Amino acid sequence: MSDGYILLALLLSSIAVVLTRSLGFIFFINVKSNNCLLKTLERNMPIMIIVVLVFITLRDADFGVAQVVGAFSALAAHLIFKNALITIAFSTTICLLLVAIF
Repeated sequence: MSDGYILLALLLSSIAVVLTRSLGFIFFINVKSNNCLLKTLERNMPIMIIVVLVFITLRDADFGVAQVVGAFSALAAHLIFKNALITIAFSTTICLLLVAIF
């Protein structure tokens, strides 16, 4: 593959990510909803995403020290901080550091 092809692919995928992330905010900026289902999804979506990511990660893992400690650090971080970004960043850092060490 040429460098131009790779740069074009990166540019197009970056534009697609930005558009898909921002279109919801653009279309629903003035919508105020009292829908119980939406409020439940809003409250529980971070932990659902973390559970899916953990299962996908552990599905093909060799279950070494890094993967097990990383999974438990994700659980512990979410129970302590209750913040999806901190949980993902913390557990990913722990897992990558342990993979580099072991």
